[in-house]
Amino acid sequence: MRIRHSEMTVFLLISICLNFMVELAWANQPPSAPTIAIEPTTPTTVDVLSAVIVVDSVDPDGDAVSYEYAWTINSVWVGSGPTLAPGLFFTDDVIDLWVTPNDGWVEGAAASDQVTIQNAPPSQPVVAIVPLNPSETDDLLCTIVEFSTDPDGDLVSYDYTWYVDGMWFPAFGDMIDAANTYDGETWECFVTPNDGNDFGLGGSALVQIGGLSVVPGSGQGHCGLIGANPNPFNPSTTLSFEISEAANVRLCVYDTAGRLVVVLANGLFEVGHHEVLWDGRDSTGRMSSTGVYLYRLESGAYNETKRVVLVK
Repeated sequence: MRIRHSEMTVFLLISICLNFMVELAWANQPPSAPTIAIEPTTPTTVDVLSAVIVVDSVDPDGDAVSYEYAWTINSVWVGSGPTLAPGLFFTDDVIDLWVTPNDGWVEGAAASDQVTIQNAPPSQPVVAIVPLNPSETDDLLCTIVEFSTDPDGDLVSYDYTWYVDGMWFPAFGDMIDAANTYDGETWECFVTPNDGNDFGLGGSALVQIGGLSVVPGSGQGHCGLIGANPNPFNPSTTLSFEISEAANVRLCVYDTAGRLVVVLANGLFEVGHHEVLWDGRDSTGRMSSTGVYLYRLESGAYNETKRVVLVK
C-alpha cells in the first residue's frame, strides 16, 4: 500500500504536535495547594456549608487555576461543588472537604478541612403569666403561648425561673402560690427551652400584683432600658438606657438563677442617654461562662430587666 506525499505530511505534522503537547505536559509544573476553610466553622444542622478559598493556589507557569470540590459525610462521598446544603447531615456528623487545584494540564496537591455538625438549639418560646392583672389573692401561672421548635427534631423541655422585683425567687415550677405574692410586687417568669443538648434563648413575661401587666421595654416611669448591642455578644456588649431627669441609677447583671454577677453602675446620672460597657466578666474579673444573663436597671421605685446572651 502506497502512502501519498500529502498524507505523509499530515501524519508527520500530527506526530510533531502530539510530541510537542506531551513535552509541554511533562514540562508543566502543577499549581500549589490552596488554603481552604469550611464556613461556618461550628455549623449546625440548619446551616449551609461553604467552601472558602482562603489563599489561592499559585501556578509556576502562570496558567489559570480552577478548583474541584469533593464533600464527604462520615467518610462517604455526598457531592461536589462549593456548597453543601442542610438536610444531608445531622448532629455529630463529620464533614470533610477536599479542594483540588487544576491548571488545565495537571492537578496540584489537594487541600482539606473538617468540621463536626453541632446541635441546633430550640427557638425562643413566647410566654405569659395569667391572670394578666392579678391581685395578691391570685395564684400566678406561667403559660407557654408559643412553644419552641427544634431544628433537629429533638424533644424540648422547659425550665422555669421566677423573679420578684428583680430578685430570684426559689420556685422552679410553672406556678406561684398567692401566699407568696404581695400588692405592688413585680413578678417575672423566665422560661428556658432545653433539647437535651443545648439551652435555647428563654422567653419571659411580667405582671404587677394589684396593677396592670408590665411589658418589658415599655419605658414606664422616668427611666427606660434601651437594650444591649450586640446581643448575642462576645466578648463585650454595650447596655444603653435613658432617663428624663437626674436620678440615682443602679445597673446590675444577674445569672438566670438570680445570683448577682456584677454591678456595672451605681450612682447619680444626668438627664439623657447613657451607655455602659459590660466586658463579660464578673465582679472578681473572671470571664463569665456562655449563657443567658439578665441585666436590671433600678431607679427609685422603677425597675426593668432584659436579657443578654454571651456566646463563645
